[in-house]
Amino acid sequence: MLDLKFIRENPDLVREAARKKRNDLPLDELLALDRDVMLERQAINDLRELQNGVSRQVRDAATPDTRQALIAEG
Repeated sequence: MLDLKFIRENPDLVREAARKKRNDLPLDELLALDRDVMLERQAINDLRELQNGVSRQVRDAATPDTRQALIAEG
């Protein structure tokens, strides 16, 4: 089994190897799905970072009203 990083970095090599083995590998579809997964993971990480920032602000909030507003935002 090939590593996705290798496939990303060497799509022509993988495509040629699949052709030689007469394997109908949907490489373009695989790479497109891989890009989608990477973008979704980045979006999740960005949201987690935002949530952690709000959590820190809640911890450091000066007033209960500010704290409640930050909790609602989070």
